[in-house]
Amino acid sequence: MSEQSSPAPVDITPDIPAEVPMREISSLGVVGAGTRGTELARLAASGGYRVFFTDSDPQALNRGVVAMRQRLDRAVNNSRMVRAVRDAILDRLEPVQDLEPLREVDLILEALPEIRETKIRLFSELDELCAEPTILATTTSSLPVGELARASGRPDRFLGLHFPKPSTHVKMVEVVRTEYTAEATFQACWKALERMQKRPVLVRDVPGLLFNRLLMPCLNEATWNLHEQDLDLGEMDRAWSEGGLVHEGPFALMDRLGLDVVLETCQALFDRTSDPRFRPSPLLVRLVEAGFLGRKSRRGFYDYGGEEPTPVPLADLQG
Repeated sequence: MSEQSSPAPVDITPDIPAEVPMREISSLGVVGAGTRGTELARLAASGGYRVFFTDSDPQALNRGVVAMRQRLDRAVNNSRMVRAVRDAILDRLEPVQDLEPLREVDLILEALPEIRETKIRLFSELDELCAEPTILATTTSSLPVGELARASGRPDRFLGLHFPKPSTHVKMVEVVRTEYTAEATFQACWKALERMQKRPVLVRDVPGLLFNRLLMPCLNEATWNLHEQDLDLGEMDRAWSEGGLVHEGPFALMDRLGLDVVLETCQALFDRTSDPRFRPSPLLVRLVEAGFLGRKSRRGFYDYGGEEPTPVPLADLQG
């Protein structure tokens, strides 16, 4: 019997032929001024790109700009950044009131809620508005990237770029290359991510991609257990973090991500797959409906009104 050779190791870095021409990206647009969009705008500006930052809600755009400035100021005050770097980042950021200034940018990142119709409507508008070379990218992890690409009007200049939160700290970026994505589009975005000091990883167009496909069932199950077993959430978080496997427990993590974001992602994945692991727990739904979204609303699984976060009693969480 002949000896079988071992399979070759899998390399997640794509083979990019040197002879294929690459489009140089020098400017970006970010549409959506929520937490995700604000982080992406800061990230791109920190990478040296000129960034046009917009939202259909002027108040949301103003909140995003204020939040970014405050975070940069804290970095300076804590000696994690020098003033010249902060000023250069802000100089490269240009908040704009509508989509028109994005007409000639090289790459546009969509950072809208996980609502299929909303994203498709935006991409249709951008396709009509933008110059032919402009690349469009969705940051979704729960909606089919291929479907959005087909609806965009420019599927060869379209791909998925999912930045796990907090995107200013997590190195990995999930890259979804659909069957339509042109080689030059793929190369240009890969190089742009590397310029932002990110570690791009090529993943398949499946529900949850890689990061949220692993993370969301875990967080959702923690909430189900809290709801059904009358557990102490503070003790659960301490057990997780002090065990050394993770930096923080599931409830502190959900508060940081935003309970609305966790619910939105789980619901979108459940709608797409019918997988019971993604079915949102009633407790998570109740908290979001009550406006308790985590750190950004000053209350979620923890109360952030004092000097230190304190766990909210389960009876109060359940109403």
